[in-house]
Amino acid sequence: MTMSTSSSINGRVCSHCAFYRRKLCWSKCLALISRNAIASSKPQCPSALPTTSLAHAGQLYGRPQSYRALHPPGPLATFQGSAQVTGLLKERSQDYFLAATDIAFDGGYYCSQTSWTDSEVAADGCDAVPNGNGCGTAAGCSTTGSGTGVVSSTPAADAPSIVVTGVFDGHGGEMSARYAQQAILSYVASDRELHSSLGSGDVKATGAALRGIFRRVDSELLSLAASAAPPPPSAPSFPPPGDFHDGTTALVTLQLGGLLAVANAGDSRAVLCRRGEAVRLSRDHTPALRSERERIEAAGGQVLVARGAARVVVPLAGKKDVLQALSVSRSLGDPDFKVHGMVISDPDVSVVPLLPGEDSFLIAASDGLWGRVSDQEAVDCAAEVLAEYSSMSAPNRAAAAKAAARRLLRLALDQGSVDDVTVVVSVFAWA
Repeated sequence: MTMSTSSSINGRVCSHCAFYRRKLCWSKCLALISRNAIASSKPQCPSALPTTSLAHAGQLYGRPQSYRALHPPGPLATFQGSAQVTGLLKERSQDYFLAATDIAFDGGYYCSQTSWTDSEVAADGCDAVPNGNGCGTAAGCSTTGSGTGVVSSTPAADAPSIVVTGVFDGHGGEMSARYAQQAILSYVASDRELHSSLGSGDVKATGAALRGIFRRVDSELLSLAASAAPPPPSAPSFPPPGDFHDGTTALVTLQLGGLLAVANAGDSRAVLCRRGEAVRLSRDHTPALRSERERIEAAGGQVLVARGAARVVVPLAGKKDVLQALSVSRSLGDPDFKVHGMVISDPDVSVVPLLPGEDSFLIAASDGLWGRVSDQEAVDCAAEVLAEYSSMSAPNRAAAAKAAARRLLRLALDQGSVDDVTVVVSVFAWA
């Protein structure tokens, strides 16, 4: 995904999270996250919005699922692996991600239809601990040369947890992607209404809560862009808040037991492997999409094709005779495009029950992969790798997920990708 110019938390976050950060001091940014996290975490946009049709779940569980999804049995554990590479034309990656990140469930009573208490510890520091409520927690291994990932181990085995993954594909800079990575994790952890909605299987309320989080983070980024505060003294090379014009896509997945929620703004993508077939769970937000182009044009915007891709174009701030272009139609940040109302932050949200024994794994990746590799090619590639590990013991499943992510990254490069590539593979271990 590209941009060009022509011319204190109320929720409980897993205490074992290991943050792989560059040593930049963002006192102003992090202070804004903390201040707003302490405030009410209720979504500010409770309006009724379209929900995902879950017709197949209705057949499975005996009632219509268009509004409220019965909690299906969850996998015993979710194993995750991630891989990331910097694009050939960039000095460093502008992608950030979340992998194998567990947060404690804080939404009242929740119980899926499976229960076990055994625990398994994987090799090489990768572990998976299923809890007593049958909500499989995550085990993760990460491969990244840029240090832009957040990877955690698991919380206490006697408490349910929400497994969170995220892909944030930055453009024009890295501030928005890094900020969104940390802010969204904080708000997901602190939003009890979101937890309650997931716990009760309420599709509509889950979608509203996730949209509220995306809008809040976008609003904070726009406020930072408008601020005249100087840059932190320890980061002299970082653009001052009043000057940055970058943005990021945001793809976030939340798994609680057998229920999976996917929120996406931008052109990163989530693809589920169901019975060996690729099932896309998100929609690419680009100006080439008819509904997005019509929305942009209705707002007085313009869509042009440049370098083989449809792009939103707006005048460069202070220079009306110079245009700047963006290849996504929804994002977080991008103040120049938000001023004109052409690019929005509202994510599409889908909530689906995982089908026991039929849903094998989930791929979440940036467009550095999807720009070169089709959904089914990616599923086939990952399935081939996982099959090679099928005879191994459970502790090696996290290593299998990591190997699948690395193979997908290699596939993208072999197919000619020159963009940043970020891949997170989640493997579901069923009874």
